[in-house]
Amino acid sequence: MKSEIRNLVRLILESSNFKSDYSEEINYKKHPDEYDISTGVSGVFSVSPYKNQLIKYFTFKSLEQSRKSAKSLYKKFKLYRGKMDFVGMDMTRKFLELGYLQSLRFSKFPGGKKYTKSGSVRRVNYKQDEKLEISKIYKRYLNLVNSDRIYKSSKRNS
Repeated sequence: MKSEIRNLVRLILESSNFKSDYSEEINYKKHPDEYDISTGVSGVFSVSPYKNQLIKYFTFKSLEQSRKSAKSLYKKFKLYRGKMDFVGMDMTRKFLELGYLQSLRFSKFPGGKKYTKSGSVRRVNYKQDEKLEISKIYKRYLNLVNSDRIYKSSKRNS
């Protein structure tokens, strides 16, 4: 699992669109006012202490592990929601979105590698049905979070 996460971090960091505006030095639980709402998964590996609380639940290695992972992340979302902890809710959304996006990427491209060594985009093929099913699991929980009334209200007020 550690190598899977390490590879995922490498893939994200290699992406030209990935820039984290979050400092690993700030404890966002103690200083939620320092947290800037962003779209996508920016900051998913930077925002302390949430990254450490959530990463242990995150995997998309197999269908069964992913079901458990997405369900556990959603439970954490509900705990953060119960405490009105917007940063925790948003970080959980980011992990669910990351699970969706990366499993979808792995379903399209062998080993999750979108580009060939020469830099051209590989041809898309949906051969890894398990990864496609995993992406649907994460997407279902992501939709639950994104449609949550309290989360949406907290997002507008932050």
